[in-house]
Amino acid sequence: MQAATKPQTLGLLLILAGTALRVELESAVTLALVGLFQVITAPVISQLLGRSAYRGGSVCREQLVVDELAGKMPEERSS
Repeated sequence: MQAATKPQTLGLLLILAGTALRVELESAVTLALVGLFQVITAPVISQLLGRSAYRGGSVCREQLVVDELAGKMPEERSS
């Protein structure tokens, strides 16, 4: 899942870099902080989204080549 966030992050960073060249220094610093925030949070969010889809049953486990979460997920309790 984290590989899916790389093109999105790269695209945003390139847009922010191009914009930073055209604005004042104070705004460029803000754009740099936005880029840093994106680089830090995008992989974390994609990991949480994937784990939540796995827990919710949206992932067909028979089609997974490697299931790294199988041993880490708690057993489901029937209520």
